Amino acid sequence: MLSRCCESMRPENAHPCFRKGAKAWHPASVPSPLVGEGRARGDDLKSEISHFRAGMTLLELLAVVVILAVLATVAVPRLASSTVAVSKGESGATGVADTLRLARRLAVEHGATNVGGYSVVCTATSYAVKDLSTATLGPSTDLPAGWTFESSTYTVTFDPYGAATASGGVTSLSLTDGTRHWHVNFVPATGYVSCAGG
Repeated sequence: MLSRCCESMRPENAHPCFRKGAKAWHPASVPSPLVGEGRARGDDLKSEISHFRAGMTLLELLAVVVILAVLATVAVPRLASSTVAVSKGESGATGVADTLRLARRLAVEHGATNVGGYSVVCTATSYAVKDLSTATLGPSTDLPAGWTFESSTYTVTFDPYGAATASGGVTSLSLTDGTRHWHVNFVPATGYVSCAGG
């Protein structure tokens, strides 16, 4: 056993790194097969970054400007006309809803002296509040241009308790411009009014 240990300690049996005159080992001294590949990838990345920093060419910029101009010419007028039409419909429906609320409030406020209540009478393109005790029709309001009621016989009556009844048993007054629709809804038992559409 002792002889084996002595043999391993002889200079000729030592590890190559520990033999006399051996050069010091360092990881950088070992060539790596990936060093060249890494440099190539680094060069590619640098070229891509420099291309990105270079920005757009004049031709590319002109192409983008032309595309934006075409989109603005075609899309913006259509979007604007659609927005105006929706706005008109919403304005008309809101006006009708506000008039229904006014008739309900008048019916409740004057319920002690006016047991007949108040109603909102509609034609094809206008509407007005009517005092049923005197059969007096107030000033009429026109719907926005191009909008009509889907029925010209709408009449909604509010009694002194605020409840609503309508001709034909409907619970909604519908407005249209031929393609779009708005609905002014009311709850018969309570007279609650809302509108929806688009």
